[in-house]
Amino acid sequence: MAGMNKSGNYSGELQAGVMASHIAGEYSYKLPHQGKLQVSCTLSTQGGISASVGSDHKVTKHARIGFTLECGLALGVIVKFRVSRLGQKVSVPIILSPEFDLKLVLFGAVVPATVAIVVDQWILKPIRRQRIEEKVQQLREQHKEYLENRKREALDAQSLMEDVAKRKQRQEENNNGLVIVKAIYGNMNKESEQIDVTVVIQTLVHESRLTIPSGHSKTHILGFYDPCLGEKKQLMVEYRYRHRLHQVTVDDQSPLLCPMEAHLV
Repeated sequence: MAGMNKSGNYSGELQAGVMASHIAGEYSYKLPHQGKLQVSCTLSTQGGISASVGSDHKVTKHARIGFTLECGLALGVIVKFRVSRLGQKVSVPIILSPEFDLKLVLFGAVVPATVAIVVDQWILKPIRRQRIEEKVQQLREQHKEYLENRKREALDAQSLMEDVAKRKQRQEENNNGLVIVKAIYGNMNKESEQIDVTVVIQTLVHESRLTIPSGHSKTHILGFYDPCLGEKKQLMVEYRYRHRLHQVTVDDQSPLLCPMEAHLV
């Protein structure tokens, strides 16, 4: 018996025989950054009950490291450390006790787990972040000319939209309608990677309604461009509706519908 879902997969086995019978189950849970946590348990007429818990992590494109704690009435307590690279595997078993010892089981589970967390947070995470930054920078260099052209085209489009935006703004103000105070697009955590799209958003207002559908990056909107290629982008809109201030922030491909009571500041 086996199955799977978004977070992992599981399997079970039942075997009955004259000499030996056993029942076993295993569950594998997907961890962030291509990691994996595995838990298994076996009940056998020969070996009694045994269990194991372990994790596996990707450290480079071709290398993985992991550890497993195995314990059982007949097995004792064993910790296994393993490294695999390009199909080659090295496993180092360490026998903590030839007999089952609950204290050693807890020690063998807590210490490797703590080490794994420390290694992931203080060694692997900075390495992953640095690699992502290097790839993003390389991507920006490769598309530098295209990005500059898109920026120039977007700014030219915004200049042409200014008269329309001002006219719509006056109409909305006269009707106590939807007036865009400020609209910012880009990386909300870094001001240098943001652009002002107030004019563009005001031109999209029609009869006191603003609707931007989902499913596409907002860089495709006329007057927008990508100020932070490779980074997470959001759109922040601050607006007045019936003289009341509203503010909303949505992800790049999420829909935007204004006005809404939930946006009230």
